[in-house]
Amino acid sequence: MGIENGVFSTHDLARLGVTRAELRGYVERGALIRLRRGWYLRTGAHDPVAAAAVRDRSRWWYRPGLDSRRLPRGTG
Repeated sequence: MGIENGVFSTHDLARLGVTRAELRGYVERGALIRLRRGWYLRTGAHDPVAAAAVRDRSRWWYRPGLDSRRLPRGTG
């Protein structure tokens, strides 16, 4: 999940116990950046390939319940 690649779906964050209020706080403080609806990027420590896959609207992200463990992995 996002712990490995720095890209989190809201499903990932909920599994980690992050509430909506906490999520808003992380975004407001800049700890997370919203990539697109339902997907967030950890500021400063993330896999650029996984982030690009989310930004580019790859078809995999339409599947319900998908989490970041299925994102493509980069080289770094």
